[in-house]
Amino acid sequence: VACGSGVWGIGAALEEPRVQVTAFDLAETLPHARRHVERHKLQERFAFLEGDLREIDHDAGRYEAAMLGHICHSEGPEHSKRLLARMHKALRPGGTLAIAEFVTDDDRNGPLRSLLFGVNMLVNTTEGDVYSLAQLRGWLEAPGFRDVRTLEAEAPSPLILATR
Repeated sequence: VACGSGVWGIGAALEEPRVQVTAFDLAETLPHARRHVERHKLQERFAFLEGDLREIDHDAGRYEAAMLGHICHSEGPEHSKRLLARMHKALRPGGTLAIAEFVTDDDRNGPLRSLLFGVNMLVNTTEGDVYSLAQLRGWLEAPGFRDVRTLEAEAPSPLILATR
């Protein structure tokens, strides 16, 4: 969702030959993703879906997994909650949602990198912010996600995984 360059889907497809990817983003962004997919010779395993993440209503139960790679921080709480509810609907039972975000401590006193990114969101967005794992967990559990957990990654914050 909001695939940008396609990096998340390309990585998954390169790692697992059975992966089929639907790359979803705005019309003006998809050509960039297509170029990267072509460079990795993965065209036959990619479908491209054009739309706005605030408006699209994905087919119910269509996907086994979905990735939100650094999306919620720019969307703000209300749009993020609605997006997570739509992702719950789009996933099959047992499907996994993965979220990459800059995550703060519950008391919002750290880590420094996440807090500095929060200042960036304050300056450059109308609704964006950084969120704690507790906030994201609550937003995920509200539409019915379960087993919300983290997976350490070579990134500023762990991946957040949730099961439909």
